[in-house]
Amino acid sequence: MRIMVIILASFFLTGFSVSASEQVDDVSKITSLNELLQSVQNFEKNEQQVFSERIARFQAEKSKQAKQLGRIKKEYKKKQALSKKLTANFEDNEKQIVRLKARLEKQSGNLNELFGVVKQVSGDLRANFQNSYITPQYPQRLAVVDGLAKAQSIPDISKLSALWYEIQREMTATGEVIQYDTLVIDKQGEENKHSILRVGDFSAFWQGQYLVPQKSQPGFVELSSQPEQDNHTSNILTRSESLAPVMVSLDPSRGVILSLLLQKPNFLERVEQGGYIGYVIIAIGAVGILIALARLLMLSHTNRKIIKQLSSEEVDISNPLGRVLSVFNKNRHLDIDALELKLDEEILRNLPRLEKGISTVKVLAAVAPLLGLLGTVVGMIHTFQAITLFGAGDAKLMAGGISEALVTTMLGLIVAVPLILAHSMLSSRSRRLIKTIEEQSTGYIARHAEGLSMAA
Repeated sequence: MRIMVIILASFFLTGFSVSASEQVDDVSKITSLNELLQSVQNFEKNEQQVFSERIARFQAEKSKQAKQLGRIKKEYKKKQALSKKLTANFEDNEKQIVRLKARLEKQSGNLNELFGVVKQVSGDLRANFQNSYITPQYPQRLAVVDGLAKAQSIPDISKLSALWYEIQREMTATGEVIQYDTLVIDKQGEENKHSILRVGDFSAFWQGQYLVPQKSQPGFVELSSQPEQDNHTSNILTRSESLAPVMVSLDPSRGVILSLLLQKPNFLERVEQGGYIGYVIIAIGAVGILIALARLLMLSHTNRKIIKQLSSEEVDISNPLGRVLSVFNKNRHLDIDALELKLDEEILRNLPRLEKGISTVKVLAAVAPLLGLLGTVVGMIHTFQAITLFGAGDAKLMAGGISEALVTTMLGLIVAVPLILAHSMLSSRSRRLIKTIEEQSTGYIARHAEGLSMAA
């Protein structure tokens, strides 16, 4: 009731304000009291008429709202009755479900245990089939085990028979060596059908390359890099066309061992792990080997000339022995002591030519392991820095520093060993040549002294 009074008051005030404003406009036109009285009377009539119209509209709206409220109440009662009915039906259904479940368990008996075993076996088989080399040949078997693994009720005899058949086919295919066409993705990412050779559930080959099954779709993927030192797969497909036996390397772990072999770095990758110190060690080794080869060729050439000089009476000054013999022939007129000094001088003059580069090889052989030790220290520093920043929980963070530490040591030893052997061989050859020259020089002096004594 208070709300109705407030609404009527608001309508009245609004109408009064509008009428008052119109009256103010008309006041300026009034010239006598009679006109003023007539104006007030007209104003009251107008206000009474407006008020009556507003009351009529309000009562009409009130009646309309009352009817709408009645309809809403009726609808609410219907919905409430429906809700009670649905709640009763839900409770009845719940009770019926409980009764049916109890009845199902009673009637199923040992079949529930069988159902659990079937689901477990199907789940295990699905994991095995996904990584199997046989699945690309029989891709439909994944749907069989998937349906049984996700089943919500006891499967019928046909589905159990299909599962048994797939298990039997897996056992049979494991002992087969078969060649068939299937999808192969090569190293360039191109998909084409090729004839591949499958050896049981252990390995697959295409054009002498190892393949692994892909999980996204039936088919195989060619490995980006093949295992080293495997000469059994080069012509495996052409050999399989004949009846000759073929030796094949198998992976009984279904690709696990093969993937581990591929992760094993080759020689170049190991060298890269050594960092810039490893490259310096290799450069030192290359320089040392080149110097050793050059000196070895020079000493071999000199040795051939000396041997030729020993068997010839003609003096050849292109070799050390020939130059010593030339000095001997030019100074035959001198006494024994003076002639010996002349020959010793010529021998000393030829020594640097015979020993040139040998000390350099020795120094490089000593520097290489020292650089390897330096690389070890640098690698351990990197390792400890990684431990300081990230802790010792992740071994991969420390692997780089440890690899650098070990690889540089390995490279230093690899370079040092052949350089030491080369230095030993060069030193031995040069000493042998020097000894030959000294022996021949002593022989020349002895023969010259013998000739002088016979002449006296």
